[in-house]
Amino acid sequence: MYEKLRGNDSFHAPFINYLPKFYDTVEMYSDAELDEFQSAPVKAAAKDRKTRMETELKQQLEWFQVHGRTKAPFFHERISNITFELYHWAWQTVGTRSFGFFDIPGRHKATMVPIADLFNHHEEAGGTWTDTSGRVEVFATQPWAAGQELKIGYGMLR
Repeated sequence: MYEKLRGNDSFHAPFINYLPKFYDTVEMYSDAELDEFQSAPVKAAAKDRKTRMETELKQQLEWFQVHGRTKAPFFHERISNITFELYHWAWQTVGTRSFGFFDIPGRHKATMVPIADLFNHHEEAGGTWTDTSGRVEVFATQPWAAGQELKIGYGMLR
């Protein structure tokens, strides 16, 4: 969110500008739109998901109000610009574009790899990625022709 709020001053602006501007998911539906769901369990789950995300944002903003000046001063100065729409965009972006790995046994981390957004997943991919060197590296496992679609396996997707 911080880098998005920095706009074109951000080093990451080219990547951020490439990302979707909006994610049309149930969290962004109005109450009237949610009420149009025909299935009561689906409607309840959608409303619950939206409420949980709103609550999570509220809790994080409260934390930043108390601790932000010392723990995240770079972010604290922009806290008033954080909206539910921005939070939802960041949540969806990280959730759909992160690569997970274990930096030490048992401790899961996630990182965003801008160039990896250009690779499509395929079970029989011609490339793979690794994080064993402390950074994400992508390797070709077959020769690639100029203009050929790049595909890698994202890992276990089930």
